[in-house]
Amino acid sequence: MITRKLDRQLEDVARSFKATYTRYADDITFSFNCSRHHLPQAIVESVDGEVLPGRVLVRLIEENGFAVNYDKVRLAGSSQRKSVTGVTVNQFCNVKREFIKQTKSQLHAWKVFGYEAAEREFNSRYDKRHRGSDCPKSLMAVILGRMAYLKSIRGSDDAVYVRLAREYNELIGDKGPQILLDVPDGPAPSGAPGNDESGQVILPGRGYDNRLGVYRLLRGASTFLYWYERHMERKVLEILSPELQPNVDVRLLSGRVKVDQLLQLKQDFKAFGKQMRAQRGVSVQWRVLDEAGPPHGRFIMTDSGAWNVPPLNTILRGDLDEILPSNLRPSDFEELWSKGINLRDCSADGKGTC
Repeated sequence: MITRKLDRQLEDVARSFKATYTRYADDITFSFNCSRHHLPQAIVESVDGEVLPGRVLVRLIEENGFAVNYDKVRLAGSSQRKSVTGVTVNQFCNVKREFIKQTKSQLHAWKVFGYEAAEREFNSRYDKRHRGSDCPKSLMAVILGRMAYLKSIRGSDDAVYVRLAREYNELIGDKGPQILLDVPDGPAPSGAPGNDESGQVILPGRGYDNRLGVYRLLRGASTFLYWYERHMERKVLEILSPELQPNVDVRLLSGRVKVDQLLQLKQDFKAFGKQMRAQRGVSVQWRVLDEAGPPHGRFIMTDSGAWNVPPLNTILRGDLDEILPSNLRPSDFEELWSKGINLRDCSADGKGTC
């Protein structure tokens, strides 16, 4: 392999700084577990606010006969979407929303207008790049390829993949190859009803993946997100930060906050809310139920549905538990919300507030 020596050298550099090196074709990625201010200058530098590859990195690449494409150099933090070769890799691997929407639109056009018309439309209007010849592409082959890619990223039991695969199988019938599914016939694995982009809810017996299930629920919120957790901590902000979609109304509701944590929590939440408004137009509110016995249930509610979720600490540890659909309605949350005290109005003066 032409890059074998370079791969070995870059892996050694990454290992020396406790980083992770990955490469796909000509796309090179370094992953770090440190803050931006502690990044190794051998790998990445900041010059007058511009992010550049470190001199050691550039030297090794050029010594092996390659050149750095500076137009593709970028640095992404924990609160930004990190995409490697088109795959989102923040908390779990995912495809872009546009990919799923395009696949759904192709199946919808097939269903509404018929296969021949949908294929003509695809070739005349949408397939204008990477055309190797003048021969039109088979829409069926395109969809099968997209489904195979989706399966490789999100898994064979993902709710989005299963629903789209079943729709394709229904459309193709006995006129072409069927997509074999690893799940039994019947309803697709539980996801956010009506929102295929949100992902699947973890099924019983697969509690190790609860964290990923919660991330998918959060990402599926397109209009509002309500989260009630009696013992909610600052770490909830770390979970929310990379997953929130633009212009979502976020409401966090918790039980009483420990006095020794209140000041830091208020400071962190203020900074978090300011950043979300500035970067994504997200409105974030946090209220506290200042009463002796707030409800013990925990749930997440979005415009796609509602789910009972494990305690936040259980999610963070990845302990065995379940995420189950709930019959709660937004009005149920709003009733609790009306009894809450705004976090910024809480005080630690011992006068009975928060």
